[in-house]
Amino acid sequence: MKLLKVSSPAVRRILANPAFLKRIAQPVKIVTKFDVPYLAGYSKNGKTIYVDKDVKTKWRYRGKIIDVSDFLVVHEVVEKAIIVILKEPYQRAHHIAEYVEALACRQHGVNWWAYSKYLKPQIKNAYHQKIQFLPPDLDIEPYEDEHEQQILIQLQKSRGRNKNEIIKETLTNPSDKFNVAFQKDNIVWHH
Repeated sequence: MKLLKVSSPAVRRILANPAFLKRIAQPVKIVTKFDVPYLAGYSKNGKTIYVDKDVKTKWRYRGKIIDVSDFLVVHEVVEKAIIVILKEPYQRAHHIAEYVEALACRQHGVNWWAYSKYLKPQIKNAYHQKIQFLPPDLDIEPYEDEHEQQILIQLQKSRGRNKNEIIKETLTNPSDKFNVAFQKDNIVWHH
């Protein structure tokens, strides 16, 4: 599959699509109590974003504390919206979402390469961890599209192994609501 150039008119059209903009403006719930391969993911309906329970979300960068989960959530919200609204395949949606994630970093004074370097070992750890507590409604399309057989096997084995108290706690203690929106060339989000 050919990936679109992120500066192309096709990507600008995707990011300006009214249905896409409406979708990403919807609030999402953020849950950080589960194992999530690839560090972050989304529910099948896209209303919940899961960030792996072991992610170090607070990062000291140039004297400031940055919450990296903000950028991860932007990525996941954009990716799911592109897949659902525009019917783009996962790989293309991921590519564009990574571009938007980088824009969000830059817009908030964070160097993309420094951010990526901070996350790299955590991504590796999340990828190789044994999955014990899987979100009950995690969308597995990304793992299927990437032909991640080992992860898919672990996901299948862990489906019935979620601890009831973790699920109950997740449902009764909602985490932050999060909205993403575009205004001209800026990404705006609100907790």
